[in-house]
Amino acid sequence: MATAQRFEDLTGGVEIRWQKRSLKDFGDSPLEKLSEDFDLLVVDHPHIGHAAARQILEPLENHLPAAFLSELAAASVGRSYESYWFDGHLWAADRCGGASQFLEARFNGAVGNRLT
Repeated sequence: MATAQRFEDLTGGVEIRWQKRSLKDFGDSPLEKLSEDFDLLVVDHPHIGHAAARQILEPLENHLPAAFLSELAAASVGRSYESYWFDGHLWAADRCGGASQFLEARFNGAVGNRLT
């Protein structure tokens, strides 16, 4: 994807590789397993409370600039942005359209623990 290549160019070689799964796997794979295998997730059926309680995902506000979070909120459809806040933290962001999918990242220091 062009955005993945652009991200790699901007970060000096941090690569995003997309893997596709069957629709069955997309719905059946537990977040616990996915978060062990991948740094960036696009997941259907957002189980934010489950993920937060088990510390499966990392709160996005710990890694994204406040200005970018404001942009996410402004670009959100309806109250979608609000729906990803749980227990005082933003656990995911709707960036795939308003179809109940969300993005989440597990930050491992590849870009200094911040996306800019």
